Amino acid sequence: MSPFDAGTKSQSQPLNNSSEAVKSTMLTYDAAAGLNPIQKLADQITVNTQTLSTFYRSQNLPPPSFERDSPTVTVPQSAPDEVIMARQAVMEAA
Repeated sequence: MSPFDAGTKSQSQPLNNSSEAVKSTMLTYDAAAGLNPIQKLADQITVNTQTLSTFYRSQNLPPPSFERDSPTVTVPQSAPDEVIMARQAVMEAA
């Protein structure tokens, strides 16, 4: 049975199970909410990038960019676990 069949409540397929932190990026089809895997992934990326953006603003850090002179470290080791896990989830989703 496909996760897209009518009546399916939820079925998970991990993108990458390399760590506990990445489990938040699991794709599921939630028939009740009407979210397909791509929508759910986009929502998870949005939530995680908002976490990162809030952290950068609160610490007066420049956000990551593709500019030649941009910092090579985007999240300092001293960052809260939530921020580190959000960055890892975004990278795994890419």
